[in-house]
Amino acid sequence: MGKRIQQVSMRNLDGRVIQLGYVGENIHTEVDIDCAEVLNDYPDADVILRAIMPGETVIYEPEISTDGNIVIWELTQQELDQSGNGRMQLTFTDGTEIIKSPIGQFSINASL
Repeated sequence: MGKRIQQVSMRNLDGRVIQLGYVGENIHTEVDIDCAEVLNDYPDADVILRAIMPGETVIYEPEISTDGNIVIWELTQQELDQSGNGRMQLTFTDGTEIIKSPIGQFSINASL
């Protein structure tokens, strides 16, 4: 079975719920966020993904990587430990300028 890849543009984070996977999965889902609209203008920007996981109130910063203009989040078993809905937002910093993405919604499904 191949990896589940969810592709979304940064602009469309607002109107979409991204299905991250099922409780207990490990490195099976990858979320690829096209951030060209910011990274083309700020190619050296630092990118941070902040998320509020289901059942949590504290902001969590998942480990991410970049490939060109794509920000990649590979979901681990620790991140998929509880079903429910969460939120995420990308923050780009270039010197003192801060640019934030729309807030995206995601869900984690229960498993048997």
